[in-house]
This record gives sequence, C-alpha cells and structure tokens, in this order.
Amino acid sequence: MVWYDFVEFGLILLCIIVIVFKYRLLPNEIRLFLIYFILTLLIEVASELFILKRKNNLFLYHFSAPCQYGILCLYFSTLFGQNKNKKILILAAMSVLVILLISFYLNPLNQYYSFASIMKNIIISILVLLYFRKIFISNVNFENHVEENVWICTGLFIYSLGNFFIEGPMNYLMESDRNISIKLFYLHIALDFLFYIIFICAVVFTKKRPVK
Repeated sequence: MVWYDFVEFGLILLCIIVIVFKYRLLPNEIRLFLIYFILTLLIEVASELFILKRKNNLFLYHFSAPCQYGILCLYFSTLFGQNKNKKILILAAMSVLVILLISFYLNPLNQYYSFASIMKNIIISILVLLYFRKIFISNVNFENHVEENVWICTGLFIYSLGNFFIEGPMNYLMESDRNISIKLFYLHIALDFLFYIIFICAVVFTKKRPVK
C-alpha cells in the first residue's frame, strides 16, 4: 500500500462515520450514500488484497462501477421526485445492465473499465445539470432545496466530468504512454479525494430543520 491508499481509506471511512452520526438528520436520498461508501470501501479493500497477491484487480471495478452508478440513479430519482424527469431516470437505471454487458464486450475483465466509466460519468453529469436546472426554473424557493444536495451534486459534477476526460483514454494510454497514464491516475485520485471532502463537509454541517 502507498500513501494515497491510506488517505483514500481514511476519507471513505470518514464518509461512513459522518453519515452514521448524522443519520437521523439526513434526508433519505443522502442516506443512500451509506451503501455507496460501504460498497466502495469493500471494493478498495478487495483490490488491495489482489495487489498484495500480485493478481489483476481490474475485474472488481467492472462490477462495482455499475453498482455505484445504480445507487446514484436511486439518489437522483429521489431528488427529482414525481415529474417528467422520472422517464430519464428510468432510462438511466435500465442502462446499468447495458453498461455492464457492453463493458464486458469492449473491455475484457483484465483491462481498465474505460467504456463503463465514460457512460457512467456522462449520465451522472447530465443528471446533475438537470437537477440544477430544476432548482433554477422551479417556482420553489431555493432555500427549500436541501443545501447538502447542492454541495453533493456539485462534487459529483466535478468528479464525473473530470473523470470523463481522464478514464476514457486510460486503456490506450496504459499501452502507448505509461507516464501520462500514471499522471492521469494521480489526477483521478485527486478527484476522488475532492469528492469525499466535499461530501464530508456537506454532511458535517447538516443542521436540524425546523418543522413547518
């Protein structure tokens, strides 16, 4: 294990801890991230075990990416509520299976999961923009939108859009220019850390809302 592994494990654990401590104050959609981060932690632990055994661990991410994506679809489904955007979310949820199947076909289990990552990041970025659009065009006051969700969606947008440009060409760069691929990997790690920190801050500063 290297330094960024310890930092990542620490941040993921901190995400889980703050959710548990603030659980009663959190809206239902944010509670879904407890499952998200537990899954992420388990995958990362399993990944390190395969590395210690000098075995390829990339197949784990072929399965975890669609699962994480499915949880995020549930999150956005709760955010949007009962409106026309539900159709978009149904299509997004159905695409989990499509992403999984096509990913296996285009990227073998021993390769980086570039296609699955591209699709996930594009759709998540679009869903975040649709959520922001909903806020600005709705007749509901901005203060009625949960502030934590605004911060979390901002973190998701930065993370997804950044990784769209990083993870897409990763398979090609790993074979043609390993130095650039390593630099992009560190940038990917930095985006992970940024999202975790934004999420932690959003949950830590969650306050009890007055009953209207």
